[in-house]
Amino acid sequence: MMMFLKCLSFAYGGQGKHPRQSLSLWINQRHQPPSDGSDTERVQEGMGMGDRLDGFGYAWLADKVDWAAMVFRPSCRRYMVFNTPSVQSTYHGRY
Repeated sequence: MMMFLKCLSFAYGGQGKHPRQSLSLWINQRHQPPSDGSDTERVQEGMGMGDRLDGFGYAWLADKVDWAAMVFRPSCRRYMVFNTPSVQSTYHGRY
């Protein structure tokens, strides 16, 4: 749900903003080296509009949404930028 609201804000109310200004919409997947004291890298997964724009000429959303159930696919849920506990609790509280 939050992802769709973010897309709408750029499509209809962006006041000249480009989707590349939203990490969650623009990147497909980003790997960051481990932080100090950690041995695991940080992975962030977005909707990949940047890759689609370069490849197809249109900023399509990556195939990360199960459109029938309106949820992110299990393969990308763990690292999805939109999939944060605070967003989930807000959404479920107002559902």
